[in-house]
Amino acid sequence: MYGREGAIQPSSSQLLDPRPGYDNGNYHFDGRFYQTVGEVEYQRRQDEIDRHSGVPASAKMPLSVYQDWAELDWKEPQGTFAAGSRWMTKLDEEAIQETPDALYEYASSSQGPGLRQAAIGELGDVLWVTSALLSNAGQRADSAVQRYLWGDGLVSHREKELTLGKLDEIVADLANTPWFSPIDAFDPPELDADMIKVDEMEPRKSLFSRAKSLMILCAQQFGHGEEDGFTLGFYEVHGKEKIAPAAAELLVTVAWYARHFADSTLAEVVGANIQKLRPRVAAGMVDKEDGDRSKL
Repeated sequence: MYGREGAIQPSSSQLLDPRPGYDNGNYHFDGRFYQTVGEVEYQRRQDEIDRHSGVPASAKMPLSVYQDWAELDWKEPQGTFAAGSRWMTKLDEEAIQETPDALYEYASSSQGPGLRQAAIGELGDVLWVTSALLSNAGQRADSAVQRYLWGDGLVSHREKELTLGKLDEIVADLANTPWFSPIDAFDPPELDADMIKVDEMEPRKSLFSRAKSLMILCAQQFGHGEEDGFTLGFYEVHGKEKIAPAAAELLVTVAWYARHFADSTLAEVVGANIQKLRPRVAAGMVDKEDGDRSKL
């Protein structure tokens, strides 16, 4: 499926912060998607996902393996304002609109398995988009999540490598802490991104609110581009330090919701997400506007 048909060198106004080692910022268009890795590395990541995938995925899958896979096959070059804007729009679609509805339908209905799988699928989409936002900011999910958990006193030590199973164990223990209270679980508060500054917001602990906080941060950092005064220098100073912990918190929240509202695990969410996205990527139908995906 991978095939180089050209190379893209983003201008300085497009480029945010490419991760080192990715062809020094050369983005290759394979006919449908932008890639930041060569063909050998592309196949290595697919093979690594195959080694751990299934529904549920292996609890031994490192969180980094999932992020590496989620970095493949982007519609916009990684590390650009365009990609940041695209993923921010996707986060609004998945976390603000579709996931709360799916969780509410499952919780309020006696129609079990089908609605449960739909809820798990939507949580997987939130995980996918949040991982992509971290990648676009040049951040690693493993280190961001561990810094967040350790900094908030939710764990006493850091793991050499954070696996899906270990994160599920940590989330199971959060039931005994004040970290999460199920306020606004399905009835999100009204937040206006234009009127509320993140630093002044009263902390709200729902998935909706945490996604909204991340969206506001992303809008401040790269959602508007240089033409609106959000310069690369501003991003370098403020973007990484704020986006990483906000995205990490949302990733942990996805795992918490999977356990407490969908009777699931992060491993199941990841496995379902891979199973859902792979045929869509192969068909070139990643988004709704790409065509009818009902038969995939």
